[in-house]
Amino acid sequence: MDVLSHIFNHYSRCNKFINAAMLETIKQHDIFNKPVSGHYKSINDILFHILDVDVSWIHDLREIIHSKIYEEEIFKTYDENSYENPYKNVSDFERDRMRLDDLLIEFTAGLSARELEKTILYKNTKTKRAWEVLIHTFNHQTHHRGQISQILDENGIANDFSNMIRIEI
Repeated sequence: MDVLSHIFNHYSRCNKFINAAMLETIKQHDIFNKPVSGHYKSINDILFHILDVDVSWIHDLREIIHSKIYEEEIFKTYDENSYENPYKNVSDFERDRMRLDDLLIEFTAGLSARELEKTILYKNTKTKRAWEVLIHTFNHQTHHRGQISQILDENGIANDFSNMIRIEI
């Protein structure tokens, strides 16, 4: 396994661990649908946005990276023109988030250096290499988990969902 592939697999495993811990905290404090200020109106909205973007980017990579994960329902039913949040409760969201995290682990475990250098067309004008898309995808998750951490801080709820160095996976 080349270094980049190993890094992306580490990211995907850390993300699953962090997402599970974050969702457990959200469930314990019943804060999933609590209204918040900002662009996203709840933690639910932020989490749905992360999931939707993850599926979108990985779905786009199907053009250049062949994987059996694309046989999964979440990719078969993905509609890039729909942004309707179907999640009413944290348990339904958690089921899909954890499944997607498992698929990301499987996807990144099988990557080759050659695949990571392949390019996709982005917004019909730019090309992006697979490794650039994956870096963006994982950084995007971290960015929005930071927003959730701020909301939890404001509600007096202890959290630490961005410290990958302390995770034992």
